[in-house]
Amino acid sequence: MNETKRNQNPASRERGQILVFLALAFVGLLAFVGLAMDIGILFINMGHLRRAVDAATLAGAAQFREGRTYAEIRDSAVDFFEFNQGPILPANILVETCLPTDPLFPNPGLCPSPPRKFVRVTADANVPFTFLQLIGWGSIGISADAVSEAASLDVVLVLDTSNSMAFDASCNDSPADDDDGDGWLNECGDFDGDGCLPGDPCDTLGTEAQDDWGPNGVEDDYYRKEVDTRCDLDSLGLDPGDGIPGECHPFEEVKVAAMSFIDNLNDTFDRVAIVTFAQGTTLDYQLSTDLATARTTVRDTLSVSPAPSRPVPCNYPTDPDPSGCTNTSIGGGMQGAAAAFSQPVGGVAAIREESLWVAILLTDGAANASVPPTGGPPPLNVHCPPSTWPPWPPIPNQPPACRDSDATTRHSLLNTVKFNPDNNYDTANYDTDDFARDMADLVACPTSTDPPFDNWCRDSLAYPTEGGQNALIFTIGLGDLVLNTAYGDPDAGEQLLRYIAGVGADGFPNPNFPTAGSDDCLAAASGTSCGNYFFSPSGAQLIQIFEEIASRIFTRITQ
Repeated sequence: MNETKRNQNPASRERGQILVFLALAFVGLLAFVGLAMDIGILFINMGHLRRAVDAATLAGAAQFREGRTYAEIRDSAVDFFEFNQGPILPANILVETCLPTDPLFPNPGLCPSPPRKFVRVTADANVPFTFLQLIGWGSIGISADAVSEAASLDVVLVLDTSNSMAFDASCNDSPADDDDGDGWLNECGDFDGDGCLPGDPCDTLGTEAQDDWGPNGVEDDYYRKEVDTRCDLDSLGLDPGDGIPGECHPFEEVKVAAMSFIDNLNDTFDRVAIVTFAQGTTLDYQLSTDLATARTTVRDTLSVSPAPSRPVPCNYPTDPDPSGCTNTSIGGGMQGAAAAFSQPVGGVAAIREESLWVAILLTDGAANASVPPTGGPPPLNVHCPPSTWPPWPPIPNQPPACRDSDATTRHSLLNTVKFNPDNNYDTANYDTDDFARDMADLVACPTSTDPPFDNWCRDSLAYPTEGGQNALIFTIGLGDLVLNTAYGDPDAGEQLLRYIAGVGADGFPNPNFPTAGSDDCLAAASGTSCGNYFFSPSGAQLIQIFEEIASRIFTRITQ
């Protein structure tokens, strides 16, 4: 019996040892599971923190577009951080900018010269552990940071000042009145000063619809009559005291919208230039951060252009050549924008490659003027080939145009292979519309010479010796003349503006690049906004359109 007990004791001891091993294994398993849980909690919270910091920097940078103060930028960043942070409780959050009102300005490593719209958010948090608390390790500190940038802007406002920018003035008001005191009421259509309106029996040759200019080369109405009584000078004293000199409409609404847009820019980081065009092109204000002076220039200096003063006089309809009569040089305006980007205050050294280049083109019609020839006296319309002249002798409702009747055709001055099937080398028929499209390519096409980036741009730019400026372009068509011009395709103005907006959106003249149907305007109805093109039936909608354009200027994460 004792022998039996002796034989059983080793087995009992073995069973006891197994229990100890199982207990130790269970403890080890719990430790492994607990450690895995704590590591998982750590990584989850790191992800929350990084996402919250990214959201905070984007939100803070976005406030630059609205001209916010440092306190407002910080508050927005903190709000978005808290909304996206998840379950962690940050010990602190630090928001840094390059604004002079930032308490830490200038922040090391964040404020280059010239300054840029950087926002850096740094956040710290404590992550509590579950299992590791058992061994005295209750939490661990984590941190994350991110830098976002709202693009510093170089904006060129390209504004039409042709005389039609006064066509909404009070010469068509109600009740009818005689603004210029010549005995005829509301004579907006009396272009030659004989008291006849279009279609009247006395207008036997239909000259009211053909001749833009009356006696002495000026239109016979107060608001478009003599230089000393133009609507911008308001010689009749109709200005209600709104702070905008004169009473030119819709040009006054153009001024108000442009000033509102300038007010949304930041005079520490953003620059603006002003280009106007009519018969010729003028750089009214060089690219500069002095936004207050730019605003004053728009308000007090810009005006609707008077009757053209040309080396080649406007003799139509007694002369078949209309090149001295036209006055909407959209191509000249885009050429002026290209020059403005390369002529900031401070010269070539002040060109900012890192900024976002934006051109905003506003016009109320189709292209019908260009630029003077090299070395020629301005403003001479050099791209008005005889093939674009109206029929001779004149017929009613056939005004001068200097563009062909089909807005889909395109002619090039470069004798190279053409990627656009609607384009061809044809210097004899190169007109004002062709010139406007080529100048849009100059502003918007990329600088790269690597296919396919330069293919369609090669139609107008001589790669690789030159390239485009890779600028973003928005276009605004104002009023009915954009859709109903009297010569050729009635919507020639809108077709041109949609082309410029298309190449200005992505730098590619091909509307189907990179995929078929990529151009938002391809299927858009006439008279509707699409892509980077906006249609404004009247001046009343311009402030909203400029605000929409401002909202399109995007924010990007750089680090």
